[in-house]
Amino acid sequence: MGMNSFLVGLAPFAALASLECLEVGLNTQQSSHVKGDETTRPPINFSVLCKIFLLSFVGIIVMQNCM
Repeated sequence: MGMNSFLVGLAPFAALASLECLEVGLNTQQSSHVKGDETTRPPINFSVLCKIFLLSFVGIIVMQNCM
């Protein structure tokens, strides 16, 4: 029960951090749109897909072990 109450207490801070990241990303995107900059994204190759999968898999494992 100790870990569960810790995670419940941590939830507002996690929500705040995720909303701040979202706001910064949207502001950056809006400013590039206003300036008319066309930025090219790097291609998504097998290495990038493996990194995304590994990070999400580790996140799922950690959350299941903490609950």
